[in-house]
This record gives sequence, structure tokens and C-alpha cells, in this order.
Amino acid sequence: MRIAAHGFISDGGVSSAGCFVPLFRELLAAGHQLDFFGIPFITYPRSLDGQPGYRYLPLRVEWSKRYGPRIRAVGNRYVGALYSVVANVAYQREAVRRIEAEGVDYDFLLCLDTPNLFRSRFPVVSWPQGPPHTEWAALRSSELRSRVIAGQGAFYYASVQGFYAYRWLVARAALRASDVLTVSSPWAVARWEEFGAPREKVELVPYPIDLGRLTSVPPPPPGDSATFLWLGRSVPRKRLDLFLAGFDRVRREHPTSRALLVGHLREDPSAKPLLERYASDPQVEIRPPLGHEHVPELFAESHVLVQPSQNENFGFALAEALAAGRPVVAGPSNGTAAFAGDALFGFDSYDADSVAQAMKRARAASLLDPVGLARSARAAAERHFSVASAAERLLDCAQKAINRRASAPPRGPEMAA
Repeated sequence: MRIAAHGFISDGGVSSAGCFVPLFRELLAAGHQLDFFGIPFITYPRSLDGQPGYRYLPLRVEWSKRYGPRIRAVGNRYVGALYSVVANVAYQREAVRRIEAEGVDYDFLLCLDTPNLFRSRFPVVSWPQGPPHTEWAALRSSELRSRVIAGQGAFYYASVQGFYAYRWLVARAALRASDVLTVSSPWAVARWEEFGAPREKVELVPYPIDLGRLTSVPPPPPGDSATFLWLGRSVPRKRLDLFLAGFDRVRREHPTSRALLVGHLREDPSAKPLLERYASDPQVEIRPPLGHEHVPELFAESHVLVQPSQNENFGFALAEALAAGRPVVAGPSNGTAAFAGDALFGFDSYDADSVAQAMKRARAASLLDPVGLARSARAAAERHFSVASAAERLLDCAQKAINRRASAPPRGPEMAA
């Protein structure tokens, strides 16, 4: 196939943008041709340069190029966020214009990591991060609302609410401008349907994970001490508070238990008040974020990955933990939990006691049969998160988009909203 793509993609890192590089490699290795229309200073995956069948075509929006550096130099996060929103719309419009003006008969247009806002004469497959209303709903809960306001103020909370209102509108536009939405978990599929997406337009495609570097992680160290790993961000919706409260309850029964927390935690205004009382705790270790190449080392010294997030479309740390052969603790609104099989130790409600009980069960299973549990976890990861499988499913989505548009009249790149 001849594919035109735009949106967000990055070299390295475990994220939705980072997973698209190995996906592109898989498509190119299979003989497909891919033109990526990117923003040179933001979306330029240099590792793909020179790949047969691949072209990088830079997008330029003159006003953004002229005024963007000045706006960023102001250093105000609210001004910067507003600029990013406006620039994203402008670059999307320019991407569709350039794709249609390129003179290439593309089989389909692929929009990555963001909802596609503008109609195209080519069939469109849109791969947004997740349902727009679910994170918004979590942050409107009284518990999380009070935590955000206490940590960063009422104006910041109101600004976040405004941003999610914008995302809601953007998603409405995406429903009209996309022939197929690829969605990365069964939980998210159901949420998109709640949002109003026609079921025939929504296709399940789990994000791909680079499994090879994780499947060689050895079993956890022997003994009766278990280490619980927190990996990644600590925004309120991620529920660091439940991780810490659950850990405190676990070590009342198992005093040698350890907690290892890795990410931008010490400087995070949401995490800082939660972590203060653990500053001199020898059983709680807090590390700064590590390069992605060091993630296997973290799993090697850990027994269980705990991700108590609310309304999580796809938890990448959870998926990587499975690939590394580690059991995972997750709740009912974590989309990745549906893929974990016997390696999942779930909890039903977002409270400290429920999380602690799940952590205790995961600890016991990991110490009792680490090899068998690792085998089960890796099998789940290989079954659902392989790059080859994601590429195959994406091409199936493209064919559905092509079939849907086969008899439709051509339309210009006007905004769908």
C-alpha cells in the first residue's frame, strides 16, 4: 500500500508516539511505501531516515515558525498550551493540504496519536490517544478535583477543564473526519461507543511493544522480600496515593517489602506532598526517570508492577511489565488489564484496601512460582502487543476504510466540526 501519515511520532520511549516507529519499520519491511508529513522540530523520527520506501516531508506553517519561539520564550504554561492547541489545528490543516497536493494516489491517510480534524479525499484511519471524556470524568470526581486544586490551584484546574472541553469538541470532529478509529483496548472501545462513535467505525488495535528487549529479563531475585514498582507519571488520575497506601498496608503484614518509584516524581506538585513522609524511608526508593534502554533493568529488580490508574486507555508500563514476565496490579478502568490474563491481579474499587489486597495476591504468586507467572505474563504480551500483529490489524483497518469510501464522492479538506 501507499500510505500518507501525519500526527505525532517519536524515536525511543514507551508511549503512544514512541510505539509508531517500530510499527513503521514493520510496514516498510513488508514492502509498503510510507510518506510521513511531520513538523521538523517536533515530529522527526530520524531513525527512519534511509529506510526503503520511506519519505519524510516537512510541514511548515509560517506564522507558527515566526512566532512560536517567541511564545515559548515567554515561559508561561497557559500561553504555551493555548499556542500548542492552535498550532496543532494549523499543522493538521497543512498536513491534509500537502497530502492532497502531493500528486500521489495514496491508498489511505493515517493520523497518529491525535484525532484527525479535516476531511480528505483519501480514506482516513485515525489513531487518537484515547476517548476524550474519560480522563475528564476522572478529574471531575470530588477526590481528584480537590487534590489538583490543593496542589496547583483553582485556576490551573479550570484551565485543565477548558482543555478537556476542547478535546471533546476535537473528538466530535474526528468522528466525522475519519472513516475508521483504531482504539487500543476493549475498555476504550466501549467508551468511544458511549461517546457516540458508530460501532462499525471503531476497531481494536492494541499498541505495539518492542518485546525483544524485555523477554530476556530474568526472574525476580529469590527470597521472601518483594519489590513493588511504580513506573511513569504521577498526575492525580494515576492514583499514586493508592499505590502508597496499598504498599503501607502490605508491609504491615510483610515488613521486608520494598517500593521502587521511577519517574518525574520529586518535582511533580501532585506527587510531592504524598512522598514527603517517605523521604527517609529505607524501604521506599524514588529515582528520576531513566532512559528507555534501562527499563529492563528496573523490571529485573522488581516483582510486581502496580498501576492503579483510573480511566486508563492503555497503560504502557503495564504492557511492558507483562513482556518482562512480571505480574501486574490494575483496576477495572485500566484498558490494558483486559490483555493480562493470569498475570493480572485486579481490584474492583479504587480504595486503599482493595489495592492492597491485590498487591498481596500478586506478591504471593510472584514468590511462589516466579517462572510460571513470567511465562504466563510473556505469553499474554506476545499474543496482544507484537509489532507484526499491530501492523496486520492496522492494514485490516485501512482496507475497511478503503471499502467504506469506495463509492463516496471526493471531498476537500474542510474541517469536519
